[in-house]
Amino acid sequence: AAGEIDEALAALSGYRDRPMGTLRLTVPRLSGTLLIEPLIPRFREAFPDVVLDISLDDATVDLVTEGFDAGIRLGESIDKDMVAVRLTPDLNWSVVGSPAYFAKAGKPT
Repeated sequence: AAGEIDEALAALSGYRDRPMGTLRLTVPRLSGTLLIEPLIPRFREAFPDVVLDISLDDATVDLVTEGFDAGIRLGESIDKDMVAVRLTPDLNWSVVGSPAYFAKAGKPT
């Protein structure tokens, strides 16, 4: 019996370097477009045995209750009991328009 267990463990150890199965992610729509979508082709090439199940949802989702493996969130919407890893530097937003528009509408606050 011990020999069979050793053989089974040896067979399983071959899967450590080759992830497989379904990876369920919940991602805000904006992050899906900016971060995830460009990476999908490289991810699929690197991990062909992993099926991505990505939910694009701007609502705050309980990862455990909803059965997700991980989620991407904006910094201010991370639960205190979650482990967070920064994916990007802080993002800066700009408002752009023609000088004529700003002359008429005024400078945005």
